[in-house]
Amino acid sequence: MFPDNDWYSNKKILFDFCGLKKTFPINSILQHGWFSFYDKNTIKQNKYFNTQYLCWSKKFRNFFYRRGVNIKAIGSPFLYLCKIKGDIQKKKVNGTILFPSHSAPEFKQYVDHEKIIKIVKKNCKPPFGVCLFYTDYKKQIINLYKKKNFQVYCCGNRADENFLYNFYGIVLNVKTCIFMELNTALIYCMYLKKECKIYNKDEFGNSLYSHSSLTQQRTEKSFLYKYLTKHKASKNKLYKIARIELGYNEMKKRSELIEILNLKRKFSNLFAYFFSKIYDIKFGKEIRLGLNDDKYLNEYNSSFFEINPKIKKY
Repeated sequence: MFPDNDWYSNKKILFDFCGLKKTFPINSILQHGWFSFYDKNTIKQNKYFNTQYLCWSKKFRNFFYRRGVNIKAIGSPFLYLCKIKGDIQKKKVNGTILFPSHSAPEFKQYVDHEKIIKIVKKNCKPPFGVCLFYTDYKKQIINLYKKKNFQVYCCGNRADENFLYNFYGIVLNVKTCIFMELNTALIYCMYLKKECKIYNKDEFGNSLYSHSSLTQQRTEKSFLYKYLTKHKASKNKLYKIARIELGYNEMKKRSELIEILNLKRKFSNLFAYFFSKIYDIKFGKEIRLGLNDDKYLNEYNSSFFEINPKIKKY
């Protein structure tokens, strides 16, 4: 129904878990990513016909429910993906994969790839890999990592129905996951009991990427940020945090999920189908496909700006 329902294969995973082979618009709004912080303005799309918002965790649900939002917690689709894949077998894993801070169709992100490569190779063990977001999967960046003996991966664009399936396959056999910021992929890796670390500054205290200053300031106050940068948190401790953030205890049975998603209600599905078409006409189909769109940028990202485009080199 809403364009981001189709992002990162979240809807596809829920349909797969429910035993449906083909996806279609649903009369719901799916939380498609993890929030390191949120406030009363985080959920904006719920104004349309008071459509139900399906979030991940109980604490997220409680925050907005008290503010009059029609919201239910069902657990992250990534948890259902792990259920589909079965129990994670205990086997020997090795190597390190880097997840650089990334651009998006709505904004550009500057990353000092050369410097983060040096830091990772100095502090982590090979073999090395890097997972680039599709907006940064460009020849110049790819070649830079290949020259430093990094295996280069990409999960696909955000409208790819196999996005999280690809992510799962890439991460499963890796021992250590390196990030430059708190993000959704980090929480997934914590749940998979990977060694997770954050490298976001060089030895001079310079940021290794550009970002919204407000976002960075609030993120650095997060308890999780402190765990990953100032304390040595165990994999089990991070796993327990991830379970809460992903809403493990809020997961539903297949029959419950089918009912909540209204998958067998023809009128609801028909309404969602026509609404999705109207939405595409008004804002552009490019949003649903994960492409750039000026209307989307002006509507939802007017406050974003880049800082620190040039930082001190070694």
